[in-house]
Amino acid sequence: MWTSHSALSDHVDVTRCSDHVGVTRCSDHVDVTLCSDHVDVTRCSDHVDVTRCSDHVDVTHCSDHVDVTHCSDHVDVTRCSDHVDVTLCSDHVDVTHCSDHVDVTHCSDHVDVTRCSDHVDVTLCSDHVDVTHCSDHVDVTHCSDHVDVTRCSDHVDVTRCSDHVDVTLCSDHVDVTLCSDHVDVTLCSDHVDVTRCSDHVDVTHCSDHVDVTHCSDHVDVTHCSDHVDVTLCSDHVDVTRCSDHVDVTRCSDHVDVTLCSDHVDVTRCSDHVDVTRCSDHVDVTLCSDHVDVTRCSDHVDVTLCSDHVDVTRCSDHVDVTLCSDHVDVTRCSDHGDVTRSSDHVDVTRCSDHVDVTRCSDHVDVTRCSDHVDVTRCSDHVDVTRCSDHVDVTRCSDHVDVTRCSDHVDVTRSSDHVDVTRSSDHVDVTLCSDHVDVTRCSDHVDVTRCSDHVDVTPCSDHVDVTRCSDHVDVTRCSDHVDVTHCSDHVDVTRCSDHVDVTRCSDHVDVTRCSDHVDVTRCSDHVNEPSFAILHSGRSIALWS
Repeated sequence: MWTSHSALSDHVDVTRCSDHVGVTRCSDHVDVTLCSDHVDVTRCSDHVDVTRCSDHVDVTHCSDHVDVTHCSDHVDVTRCSDHVDVTLCSDHVDVTHCSDHVDVTHCSDHVDVTRCSDHVDVTLCSDHVDVTHCSDHVDVTHCSDHVDVTRCSDHVDVTRCSDHVDVTLCSDHVDVTLCSDHVDVTLCSDHVDVTRCSDHVDVTHCSDHVDVTHCSDHVDVTHCSDHVDVTLCSDHVDVTRCSDHVDVTRCSDHVDVTLCSDHVDVTRCSDHVDVTRCSDHVDVTLCSDHVDVTRCSDHVDVTLCSDHVDVTRCSDHVDVTLCSDHVDVTRCSDHGDVTRSSDHVDVTRCSDHVDVTRCSDHVDVTRCSDHVDVTRCSDHVDVTRCSDHVDVTRCSDHVDVTRCSDHVDVTRSSDHVDVTRSSDHVDVTLCSDHVDVTRCSDHVDVTRCSDHVDVTPCSDHVDVTRCSDHVDVTRCSDHVDVTHCSDHVDVTRCSDHVDVTRCSDHVDVTRCSDHVDVTRCSDHVNEPSFAILHSGRSIALWS
């Protein structure tokens, strides 16, 4: 059954549909209940309520409220202006460009929330949460795998995560509690509270207070200006450039405190304490082969390296820790931090901060001006001429990011990611083979693709989800959403919106001017022309 309602002004109630519901340009209310396959609601102005759908829900351009409850596969909510409530979804939730509130609860696989301005609440997710460019509050609770929160300005609360938490460029408060594997908090300005983590905590460029308690493996706190309190850690604590007070108590293995100006208190450590250029004591120890440091103007701290370190013409600080083969850092002006690399790291002409952690083969970062953070990569990372921030996490083969101006976040890619000349934000998540995004000006989000995605000269937003072979989207000006395609999608020169869902072979849409929605095609779709009349009816000229 296929049901379509166009240009309705008051209320649409669709109940117990088994195949497809398409509701377009409604002005008041849409209620879709107990549908088993697909719901497509586009450009509604007041309220959309979708309940107990089992496969796919696509809600686009709503202005007031979207409520999606008990969906089992996929929810795509795009450009809502007031409130989105997605509850008890089991597979994927994609919420993009919301301005007020997003509430995602009890999801089991993936949540992607991007550019919200007020509040994001993600609770009890089991796999991955990506929250980017939020301005007020993010609350992520009881996640079991990965949380990525980037550029929030007010408050981030991440509680009881079991694998990885990455919080970057927050300005007010970060609270990370009961995490078991890794916490990365970078460039926070007010307060960071990390409690009972079992593996690794990395807190960088905080200006007020850091409290790390009951960690069992590693704590790295860098560039704090007021107070650092690390208590009952069992393995390693690294605190660098604090200006007021550092209190490290009952650590069992290693404590590294560097360039503190006021007071360092290290009590009851059992193995090694390294405190450098404080007002009382200097100790640099345990290098086994060769250290070559040339023309640095402030400080170089090289600890526990086994083969070779070459640092040339740095002006402020270089910290290389636990490297096993070779580190080459050249012409950095502020800070280079390379930790636990096993083969080769080459960082050239960076002006502010480079942090490369736990890479196993090769990292090449060239001419970056602000911050590069590459974590747990296994083969190769090449980041060239970026001006603001690059964060590449858990990649297994190759990442090449070139000439980006603002932010690139590539997470859990397994083979190759190539992002070139993007000006704002690129987020590529859980791709298994190859992603090539070129000359995009605003946002590209490619999630769970298995072979190849090529998105070229797009100006606003591209969202490609769960494609298995190839997607080619070229010269789109507003929005492209391609979901659950199995072979090939080619969309060229569209000016407003393209939504292609569940096609099995080939879709070719060329020179569309407003909106294209192609659903459940089995072989081939080719639309060279598409127009929307004044009455709201659509006419497609099929070839």
